[in-house]
Amino acid sequence: MFLKTHTNDYFLVLEFQKLQKTNNMHVDAFQKNPFSLSLKKIIKSIILIKSYSIKNRISLVLVLAAQLSQNTKNQSLKSYYD
Repeated sequence: MFLKTHTNDYFLVLEFQKLQKTNNMHVDAFQKNPFSLSLKKIIKSIILIKSYSIKNRISLVLVLAAQLSQNTKNQSLKSYYD
């Protein structure tokens, strides 16, 4: 079960990275402004992908949210200690 879940998460991260490249989006843009128009476009793109199941689309959005949350947390800590 762990391997299946881990593999699925890895697949979702790869798909997210591929989606970023195809939309010319970069994580740096999200770190600076997580509520930017670029973020809205990516989420909309994920939701509109018909070849993915609804579960996979939701998972991709959650992976994005987790990544943004971690980036924001890291930046907050960095600015606190600077």
